[in-house]
Amino acid sequence: MSRTLRRTNLKDWFEMVGQSCPICGKSGGCIIHADGNRIACIRVESDVVFSRTLTSYLHYLKKPVKISRDVQEYVPANPKAPVEVLNAVYGALIENCRLQNDHYEHLTGTSRAMLDSEVKLRMYRSFPAKPWNTLKAVQDHISEASFEGVPGLYKNQYGWSISGTSGILIPYRNERNQITGFQIRVDNPGFKTVTQGTFKDKVTAEIIEKPNLVQVKINGKVFKEERLSLDESIELMENGNYGSVTLKKGQRYFWLSSINKEKGTGAGNPLPIHVAVPSSKLASWNVGEVHESKSVWITEGALKADIAVEHMERIYKTGLIKDQEDSPTILGLPGVSTWYSVMPMLKAMKTNIVTLAYDMDILSNQDVLKAMKDFMLHLKQEGYIVRVAMWDEKDGKGIDDMFLNSKFPQIKQL
Repeated sequence: MSRTLRRTNLKDWFEMVGQSCPICGKSGGCIIHADGNRIACIRVESDVVFSRTLTSYLHYLKKPVKISRDVQEYVPANPKAPVEVLNAVYGALIENCRLQNDHYEHLTGTSRAMLDSEVKLRMYRSFPAKPWNTLKAVQDHISEASFEGVPGLYKNQYGWSISGTSGILIPYRNERNQITGFQIRVDNPGFKTVTQGTFKDKVTAEIIEKPNLVQVKINGKVFKEERLSLDESIELMENGNYGSVTLKKGQRYFWLSSINKEKGTGAGNPLPIHVAVPSSKLASWNVGEVHESKSVWITEGALKADIAVEHMERIYKTGLIKDQEDSPTILGLPGVSTWYSVMPMLKAMKTNIVTLAYDMDILSNQDVLKAMKDFMLHLKQEGYIVRVAMWDEKDGKGIDDMFLNSKFPQIKQL
């Protein structure tokens, strides 16, 4: 696990940045204790809340994980700037970035099918090739003093820059149409190794030559090197070690964040929640004006919500969905287990009907299914009318895919 951990501001806790969390299987955000016997996972719920602010849950491991002391050091992060500052800086950033042709074609192609007017109005951009130059242009509109506390921005020996990689910048808007953060849909997510099993010894795995040459070590000695195809595994049955190392697709979406960089700021505390309204509504929505909606749908991710809400507006006009509204609203959560942070937004929007429309593979993931059930129970206890949208997974994994395939969900009230 060499240099796959990053020290945090919590004593004896390390973020898993270059290895997969044993609980959720993803890297980044989840933290492990120095004893190796417990995890604070940000994606999978448990009965023990580790942090409501950062939305994480405590899990105890049956077999402790050996922790390497060769870790990245912790660099104190700036507290996140006020929402008004974030919106001003991010707005100037958008004005000084463009959308590359290949990214435009992805959004308007068959897999997304967005209209040109929708892409322009929602202000998608490409991560700049020379981010330091982009920030110099931003300084013509915004004072450099406003950069501190803005996730994604950091300072090095040459000045201010933006931390990120090539991909599509997806804005996250709050209930006041203020941009509070971005996700990056990266162009080349690459691969990662996922290690699973019961190990007597210290087992590490890394990609030593891109894209797929995997090296597995046991107690620091090379056990095997092999080129793997996607989802192919190296089996480990050696000296009491039982398990596997599997090549998996890397993460596609990352938050615009400059955590662990000089004068940097993380995207969380809390992570942004996106309010998606149809482009016809977005065009007249003034910044600072609270968007009220008696009924909202909730899914995961901003881009998915943006695409789905356009299709829903057409369906609303047919009268097939009656939510006491003439225009739909979809909230894009940063993750299905981050539902607690959406409660203040629902109150601010004067919502009383909530429809959950999570990806249909949730039915095969018991941990994520539990998170949804806990959310529904909490909503009911708070007096909300709760509904669930369901469809055949063959018609699309997410609500956006389902609508793009000209299908319609079944809606059940609890």
